[in-house]
Amino acid sequence: MFRCTPAEKSALLAKAEASGGSNSHVMRAALGLVAEKRRRPVPKADPALVREIGRIGGNLNQIARWLNAATLAGHCHDIDALVVTARLVAIERAMSRAATPRAWATPERGARVDASTDTNEPPPC
Repeated sequence: MFRCTPAEKSALLAKAEASGGSNSHVMRAALGLVAEKRRRPVPKADPALVREIGRIGGNLNQIARWLNAATLAGHCHDIDALVVTARLVAIERAMSRAATPRAWATPERGARVDASTDTNEPPPC
């Protein structure tokens, strides 16, 4: 508890309301009892990247569902491991391409388009 004038109290309360913090936190900060925390800015996500990762995740879920259904039906011996491996490798490659910033550069953003490094092709299935 400490003493302050009504004007000082209203200024502290207004500062607490404006900052979205609690009254006690603002008062501790005013007294120098708390170190200021700086939040790192949240990076903006490219909507096209988010969609592509969603598509890749959907493909992965389809493979998992297919494997689970085959296992439950007792058809484990019928599963072609090479086909499953090839599709998983395709998903891994697609994820790697999606993680590369250059893959999402477009001419509208001032990027150079090079046909020899076209990474927007769908993965082979």
